[in-house]
Amino acid sequence: MLKAKKENKVYQVDERLKEKYLKEGFDIYNDKGEIVEHSSLKKIKYSEYLEKLAEKEAELKALKEELKALLEEKVDVKEMKALKKENEELKKVLTEPTTKAGD
Repeated sequence: MLKAKKENKVYQVDERLKEKYLKEGFDIYNDKGEIVEHSSLKKIKYSEYLEKLAEKEAELKALKEELKALLEEKVDVKEMKALKKENEELKKVLTEPTTKAGD
């Protein structure tokens, strides 16, 4: 069973009536109280819109910074692997016996 909510009105509706209530401006919720679908007629205050927009932009900025840090970390890992490989090659060169001229 679904619930249709609009302002202070709440109705229990079944799936067949969902579209009717959406067209009348009701939001539809499931039994757990989670939003299933917003009405296309729903209006919000412009100040609320700006507030939500600012929150989303801040989240986006934080995610971009996190992604940038992860990419830099990945580059450092690649560089570290290359340096380790070079180090192993240099160790081999240093541990190889050297031949003396005239022997």
